[in-house]
Amino acid sequence: MKALIKKKNILLLIIIIFIILFSFGLKLYNIKKINDASPDWRASDYRQIDKVIRFGYSKQNILVEMEVDKKIWPLSLVKEEQRKVDNKIYRLEGTPSPYAFNQHYFVTSELVTSIEYEKTKKFNIKVYALKEKKAEEIKTFSLLNSVKNYNSDYTPWDIDNLLEYEGDTYIKVKIDSKNGKGSTTAYVNLETEKVEEIPVTENKNDSKYNSNLFFTYTNFTKQQQTLSVYYDNNNSIFTLANPYGNDVSNIYMLKKYPELKNSVETTTAFDIQLYESVSADELAHWLVPKKKNPYQDIILQGKNSNDGKEHRINSIEDFNKFYKTDKT
Repeated sequence: MKALIKKKNILLLIIIIFIILFSFGLKLYNIKKINDASPDWRASDYRQIDKVIRFGYSKQNILVEMEVDKKIWPLSLVKEEQRKVDNKIYRLEGTPSPYAFNQHYFVTSELVTSIEYEKTKKFNIKVYALKEKKAEEIKTFSLLNSVKNYNSDYTPWDIDNLLEYEGDTYIKVKIDSKNGKGSTTAYVNLETEKVEEIPVTENKNDSKYNSNLFFTYTNFTKQQQTLSVYYDNNNSIFTLANPYGNDVSNIYMLKKYPELKNSVETTTAFDIQLYESVSADELAHWLVPKKKNPYQDIILQGKNSNDGKEHRINSIEDFNKFYKTDKT
């Protein structure tokens, strides 16, 4: 009798072990199936704000320090239902999270969109109010619904920047036609969450405009191993970042604004917006060590010059002389 009970216990133990091993093997198989599947969908999560610094004349310039963007979502962060599209299992590939900010607001997004961006399943916006030293979350809404309510033939796939018009703040949104009519731009009011028609003009007739493109169309950032610079033509401001992780500990800007030193030296996940009046030449000198020539070995490639030839650039005046302005 004891022998029979012992055999039954052993058999039960074997069954239990088999079930455990089978379940574990099935889990590994499903994970492998997900990892090996075609990455037909991209996904991103909200960016988190770590710090806000206001600096410069009247504290009008702003630095926002963010957590490092999640380039790839770990499987543990992806819900099972998000892995399935049309009853098929797919791997969600991470993509940088679209975000934008100005002196008053920071918007970040979570989205699930197809690899070619022709179809969007989710596009949510989280809005923060930027206070003196921190960000305060104030609302979340569906950008997908905002665009759908405006025109159901279009879907959003990216956000560009924030604009102010008659006291309201708008998100500049890139939208794409579901019917092959191409892409266009929409402006979503942060307060009403609705797409509205607003007059938006680029300041290309501004005499400073060409000069400010010096950072975009020369090898300045790469040659000087410094911060990258983007000129926002809608808002007429410079945006600075360090996407390449360059060592910028000796640049003059950190001597001029020492409160930025820790953020700029220790993380690549920050953006700086300059609202005070700064010329391209002044900014070029800020982004190299004091007394260093910012125009050393700076090149304008032939594809960006008005005569199709490569030019050495020794000043902003040189850039304005040779830059091809009629880009279309």
